[in-house]
Amino acid sequence: MSAVDLMFQQPWVTRAGWTLVHFLWQGSVIAILLAAVRAIAGPRFAARGRYALSCAALAVMTAAPLVTFLALGSLDAPAIPRPAWPVAGGAALDRVLPWLVVAWVAGVVVFSVRIALGWRLAARLRRSAATTVSPEWQRALQELMVRMRVSAPVSLLASSRTTVPAVVGWLRPVVLMPVEALTGLPISQVRALLAHELAHVLRHDYLVNVLQSMAEALLFYHPVKGGYVLNMLRSLMWDPHTGDADFRTMMQDFVRQFTNRAVSTEDFKSLVEKHMKPGMDLDGNHRMDWFFNDWVYGTDIPSYRLEYSLTPQKDGKRLLAGKLTQSGVSPEFKMVVPVFAEFPQKKIRLGAAANPRQFGGRLQGDPPRTTRAHPAESQSRCADG
Repeated sequence: MSAVDLMFQQPWVTRAGWTLVHFLWQGSVIAILLAAVRAIAGPRFAARGRYALSCAALAVMTAAPLVTFLALGSLDAPAIPRPAWPVAGGAALDRVLPWLVVAWVAGVVVFSVRIALGWRLAARLRRSAATTVSPEWQRALQELMVRMRVSAPVSLLASSRTTVPAVVGWLRPVVLMPVEALTGLPISQVRALLAHELAHVLRHDYLVNVLQSMAEALLFYHPVKGGYVLNMLRSLMWDPHTGDADFRTMMQDFVRQFTNRAVSTEDFKSLVEKHMKPGMDLDGNHRMDWFFNDWVYGTDIPSYRLEYSLTPQKDGKRLLAGKLTQSGVSPEFKMVVPVFAEFPQKKIRLGAAANPRQFGGRLQGDPPRTTRAHPAESQSRCADG
């Protein structure tokens, strides 16, 4: 008997397989409940509340497989009892389960390697690509830490390899500031950037991102992520005149090409590149590598902050000016985020913002009910002048 056959006969392998199968519906239920609560709460749900709720949902998703595995019996159980409810596939599924576990382990290894490489890059950026800053900026950081009650030992370094500020580390966090920001921006703007990064430290965002990456590496196979990716593609392809027509055409083409056929992620990527709109070609090579590398193969999830103001004009219109900032990921992480102004009777797309990107326009009539960025949940702040 080979080692593979011996492993496949171990009770824990079958239990692990059933755990993976059960999480398909468990993860879907948790995601649906999360979406329902956020939809019911609507704008009344503050950004901090949405963040806490999403973290709680992620924690429940991570714990669900472990609880399921333990609930199926002890490791030395002689056999795994079949579920009391009917299960499609029967005994045939039992034979497939060990191979499902092997495929899952291989996927976890691949995603774990990507995470480890990302951590190594962040550590290298912290050690070799950063220099100390002047005492003036160190004093400014200390003043902000006292004012914001930040107890962690935060350090400030200047980096020539980052284009946006970033926080690296949890126990001893380091704020990496682009050299251009420290030398070219007014002091007030640099202080605002430092305060923003200290807010990430207060919220333990780096730790949350690490735990989230680990959870996604373990639960990578769940289709909820696929639905999220499709929703982002749908938003990127949205047209003010035809709406979702381009996205529907792409998905109809997908069905025609791959019905009853095996399909890979690269097959779907080629299809997206066939139907992509000009605004999606960020690298100028008519390829969607930037999107699939970050959003499909990668595990990082960015946070977006949307700030805007409405200023009345003499002609009765209002001047909308805003800025979208991305954080929580490496500077190389790319995304085009459509920005909308929602009115009681209609929704206007103001454009698409990359990171960081200014946007604006002149609006006629009543002010918009809200301005939001999609697909990511953004923390919005409006100053209505």
